[in-house]
Amino acid sequence: MDRLGAHAIVDVDGLRVTGVELVGETLAADLVVDASGRHSHSSEWLAHLGYAPPAEETIGVRISYATRFLRRRAEHLGGKRVALIGAHEPVWRFGVALAVEHDRWIVTQGGYFDDMPGSGDAAYLEFARTLAAPDIAELLAAAEPLTAPVGFGFPASRRSRYEHLARFPEGYLVFGDALCSFNPIYGQGMTAAALEAAALADCLTQGTRSLAPRFFAKASDIIDTPWQIAVGNDLRHPRLSHQQSAIGRFMNWYIGKVHHAGAIDPAVACAFLRVANLMEPPTQLFAGGTVLKVVRGNLRSRPRAPEDAPPAPRRAPARISETVD
Repeated sequence: MDRLGAHAIVDVDGLRVTGVELVGETLAADLVVDASGRHSHSSEWLAHLGYAPPAEETIGVRISYATRFLRRRAEHLGGKRVALIGAHEPVWRFGVALAVEHDRWIVTQGGYFDDMPGSGDAAYLEFARTLAAPDIAELLAAAEPLTAPVGFGFPASRRSRYEHLARFPEGYLVFGDALCSFNPIYGQGMTAAALEAAALADCLTQGTRSLAPRFFAKASDIIDTPWQIAVGNDLRHPRLSHQQSAIGRFMNWYIGKVHHAGAIDPAVACAFLRVANLMEPPTQLFAGGTVLKVVRGNLRSRPRAPEDAPPAPRRAPARISETVD
């Protein structure tokens, strides 16, 4: 049987998985859950057992980023505790600074297609100065570094469509990042996994018969929203835009208007954050009141220039920066 490290599915009785094999022992189980993350080998295990592998959707973003800790003082960022600067054309780089325990900042910045800060303080600061807003560069210039930057790479967002399989063994499930691995810059993976756990608990209250198809259907509904948000935004990148659908292009256009209005209207910004954090469905951004605020925000922030006025300089994309209690 194929192995993933020290673990493998070891015994199938007809159509049922009955346990896992550890180093030197076998552990019987009524239910085996693959929560091994984005490097899951479930597809290979299922193929070994005679099951068809799930179809996969993959978006090769090649995200790279570097994270470090800084000492935090009350005056940093004007007293705010969060600064978030999204990636946007023409420089597809992002940054985030979060206040954490022990009077520290955790700062992460990076980019698409293997673009990340070089090693050393000067290179990390210089990278921050290329972001669409100056907040993080100003913080880096003012704060004492506590650690060196540590880099990480994420090759691709990947969604495995287990809900489409006609056959799947009893006593086995795939969960969390093993089911769908999101671009980590959106911070949705743990939230999606928590919602999947609640869905699994609900499925189990109805018994274990046909558990997998019932759970995968619920999990697919949960995954749809963060997948659409993450993938839709990533497909704005010119190296990925050929994969974008007409609906996706419209959504990106509208979300751009939401971001623009959200920079001056807190109600719009909160509506977007509630959707992005999976507290509300995306349809809430199309509710009448929100659409009206988006229209007003874009009209108010873009006054009509006189005909003889020179072209206005291109504005940097808005950033979300908020105070956290």
